[in-house]
Amino acid sequence: MTEEVPVPAWAWELAEAITDTIEFKAQASLDCQQLAPEENEWGVDLVELWPALMEIQEAGPNDGELVFGVVDRLDLLAAEKVFDEVDDVILGFENDGQPKITFEGTFKGRQVVVIVYFEPWFDDEEDEDVE
Repeated sequence: MTEEVPVPAWAWELAEAITDTIEFKAQASLDCQQLAPEENEWGVDLVELWPALMEIQEAGPNDGELVFGVVDRLDLLAAEKVFDEVDDVILGFENDGQPKITFEGTFKGRQVVVIVYFEPWFDDEEDEDVE
């Protein structure tokens, strides 16, 4: 797995507010990372969100299996209200066809880009066996 980098308080606040606009098909949560302007191609603070991996803990054949929550819906209007100002909302797709939503705008006076992914990131091929 990748090295854990602390997420600043303002980015957690933004991530939690966006998370509140998302409904999952079952109990789930999102993971988050923040990259400073010099660490990404956008040139502003970047906050990325994706479904967190969870380990099934139940007696039986699925015990220990890694899964992630499936997004049922994301309320775009509610998500836009999290920002001071929204410059752009983009529905895009990753190379593997998975959707992502990108918000460009201002949060508490800070220029930001927020990308919401609908599947978690995988660090190696073994993790890609998650269903």
